[in-house]
Amino acid sequence: MPKKKQHGAILAIDPSYRGLGVAFYNAHYSYYFTKCYDICQDYKRFSTYTVVIKLVGDFLDEFFETLDPFIWDTTVLVIESQYKKAMERLQDAIVNQLYCRLEGKIKTIPVAAYTWREYYSLSGPKYNQRKKLSVEFVNSNPQLICWLPGLKDDNICEAIILLNFAIKKHSLALIDPMDYDNDQSHNCPTCGSSCTSRVSGDNAKHPGREYWCCPNPSCPKKGFVCFVGEENKAPSYLTKRAYQRKQSTMSKVKVHDAPPTKRPYTPAATVAPPSTQRPSTPEDNTPWLLGLIKKDLQEFHDDLLSELATTNKFLSVLCNNYGASYSTDYPEKRGITDFYTEETLSQHDNNNK
Repeated sequence: MPKKKQHGAILAIDPSYRGLGVAFYNAHYSYYFTKCYDICQDYKRFSTYTVVIKLVGDFLDEFFETLDPFIWDTTVLVIESQYKKAMERLQDAIVNQLYCRLEGKIKTIPVAAYTWREYYSLSGPKYNQRKKLSVEFVNSNPQLICWLPGLKDDNICEAIILLNFAIKKHSLALIDPMDYDNDQSHNCPTCGSSCTSRVSGDNAKHPGREYWCCPNPSCPKKGFVCFVGEENKAPSYLTKRAYQRKQSTMSKVKVHDAPPTKRPYTPAATVAPPSTQRPSTPEDNTPWLLGLIKKDLQEFHDDLLSELATTNKFLSVLCNNYGASYSTDYPEKRGITDFYTEETLSQHDNNNK
């Protein structure tokens, strides 16, 4: 039987336009984060598809900046599944953009509200009653991951319940947190050797500060591990991960030549909304294609005039052979003959017809 995958960080989201609840837990460093976001940004038609994509993008930009670098360890996304069209657009936008930002290394677990409410017996006849039950449940269960005392926001409480429900129901294996000792002793997080306490000299970057030193010569640390009193903080190399990832991504980007003609720069404040903004067309950057299109239009115009001339001539022939244009224009005056017998028609014969 293969070994069960261990997950580093779990993100739970309760989707909403006015109150989007978030609960994040990084198991490797025992780091957690909870917050409620209002992502509407005073948009009137915030539920339209193009606006939803922009709102979710702005929210994730802020969210990733706040949780960097811990967010990059996320391997599980728990999200409450929706059934209304506007909420489905929001749910799909969140899942798709998170999947792309985390390079596809994420497991998505959609959970219906009815499922987790029945699991924890938090169902009620009315909406406000169900929200109140969620807040009371979280405040009365301090053993929950991401628990905070005195929580009153129902959106954050439901995100915390979603996260704990997914861990318990799907039996998710979490990476054990680093085992840091008390201030009297400390082990190197890389090799596990017992560290010794030292004080930095006058020429050091932080002179006079006490720090833990790894005595193992084969350890990559070879000395400084962390300052005394900051053992529970994330190692310093984590703060460099975002910059290194950005540099590696920029090195892979292929630089293309500039187009023949550039459109004038428009400040972000004056950009039209996505629904009314004119999309770019091939004619903007390819003059030769515009000339080809004009040539095709001219040929079509000539063909149309030719067809009209042919139709006009055909109708004139029909009018000359099959009837007078006015009642006083008799057939014998115009010399109209019968189509089959080639006999000259008279006014009497025309009336009989």
